[in-house]
Amino acid sequence: LDVYKPDVLLKMIKTDEGRVSFPSKIVQDNYSQGIKTLAFRTQDIHQLKKDLETRNIEVIGPIDMHRENVKGDKTSWKLLYIADPDYRVKPPFFIQWSEAEEVRNAKLEPLQQKEFTIKTINIHSTEREHTVKKWEYWFDMEKISETKTYTALKLKNDDVVYHIYDGEHSGYKSVTLRDDKTSSSYTLIIRGTSYQFEAD
Repeated sequence: LDVYKPDVLLKMIKTDEGRVSFPSKIVQDNYSQGIKTLAFRTQDIHQLKKDLETRNIEVIGPIDMHRENVKGDKTSWKLLYIADPDYRVKPPFFIQWSEAEEVRNAKLEPLQQKEFTIKTINIHSTEREHTVKKWEYWFDMEKISETKTYTALKLKNDDVVYHIYDGEHSGYKSVTLRDDKTSSSYTLIIRGTSYQFEAD
């Protein structure tokens, strides 16, 4: 994503929705490149909102969004944000696509590179303990391991592991993927993010 109208962005991030949305992190990071946040997919965003509010977690949304491509094809979705801008690490938000999952997956099938599987998302935090506690509570994550330098968290029913490291600056730093078609590991740095590929 790029910013074509900085004045519109600056105005938007002053709203309740804007202060927690991922574009606000673009401004906080001085427009530097890299991953700003993550999206967790859900099939029932309204029930998710109720579940979070039952646990006294304040949320913003659901917010209806849509876009139209040059061919006139429309895509719509809903977003739900944790109402905490957390300057340490921008928390993931929730997304529900308007299309049924099987329909959307069928459309994406020709574009998927199935030799790649995400193993870990590597995050730095200036206050690791604070970030870990919030993510455990907000997303019902389980702590699967911990060392002097990082804590590993995982969502239930998902294989991706989130490594939260001690860091001088907070943010999403790198992604580790398994590559089923390579015999040796390699790293690519693309637009401010390191992608580390491991041989299967």
